[in-house]
Amino acid sequence: MKSATARRWIHKQQNRARPASKKHVQALESQVNSLELSIQDLASADDATRSRLLAGISSSSPPSYQPHPQPASQPLMVDDHVPSAASGSPSESGDLVLARAREGRMCKLAAARKASQFYGGTSLFMQLSETTPPNPQQLAGPSESPGERRLGPDTETTHNDNMGYQAFHLQPKDETCRQLMATFFQTVFQYNMCVYREYFLRDYHAESGPYYSDTLMFSICAVGASISQEPTLRALLPVFLKRAGAMVFESLELPDLTTLQSLIILGHLEIGQGRSSKGWLFCGMAFRLTHEMGLHLDQGNWTSSKSESSVDREILRRVYWAVFIVNKQMSLYFGRPPALYPHEANVRNTYSVFP
Repeated sequence: MKSATARRWIHKQQNRARPASKKHVQALESQVNSLELSIQDLASADDATRSRLLAGISSSSPPSYQPHPQPASQPLMVDDHVPSAASGSPSESGDLVLARAREGRMCKLAAARKASQFYGGTSLFMQLSETTPPNPQQLAGPSESPGERRLGPDTETTHNDNMGYQAFHLQPKDETCRQLMATFFQTVFQYNMCVYREYFLRDYHAESGPYYSDTLMFSICAVGASISQEPTLRALLPVFLKRAGAMVFESLELPDLTTLQSLIILGHLEIGQGRSSKGWLFCGMAFRLTHEMGLHLDQGNWTSSKSESSVDREILRRVYWAVFIVNKQMSLYFGRPPALYPHEANVRNTYSVFP
């Protein structure tokens, strides 16, 4: 008897209507507002204007919905997708639904690999392809062998590992590393605000502390090598990149704040080197770590964080907002869904640590 009652209760719970999603509610509110404005315009218009307004309203789509045109050109091995105005899904109607985000191009890679890449409507690749369609010869063809170079929106090249296979003899305190670190902080630090420079340097000189690790140091050196004006230092890029990547994977068993920072820095660097898939995955791991570490929750609201100084809590806030900005940049650049949302976080705004 109890089992039958339990089954009926489970069946009742399964059949219970699920609450409407926030996006669905917003879309309905947008439609109601649009209809109210249309009714007001019709009520205040004369006969000629009213007839023109009624003639302009399509019976198959809401007045506020403007379907996006299909791109004129479709390059080889690229699939375009545009949302249909007649779709029955409630999430595909209304002003607040980002139709452009549902557009995109699916780029097939080599025929020998079951792999593809999606670029949404906001991606730079989509913007460029609308004006200048890519050369079909630049896309992976059936005759391409797995060892050949694949060209396309995500240029996949292999590292020059001749130096990487050699014994890594550079140490964080070496002059080469110090020079590359200085290049990073003097040139591109403002684009990598996930690192709090003052406390990183403090722990670097002390050779201990929560804001420094060799993994983060070598990630910084890799960026410094990529922008160095000296050919001998630029040649060290694959060495530092390989070493930093290996150390990141080793630290994933027990990740800390510097692991997250290293993933963000290496993700940017890999994308800049033409390996957008690897960079996207690195940044994705950083976004997941942000949630795992609880950085989306303000540390000042937790009793366990009262022992930390106000500067420590402020650094965590800055790291979160830096990662949040990177997440939005990556989503816009590739036209893909973001991983961090404001309504899931309660982190306060940052403030000046030192007056």
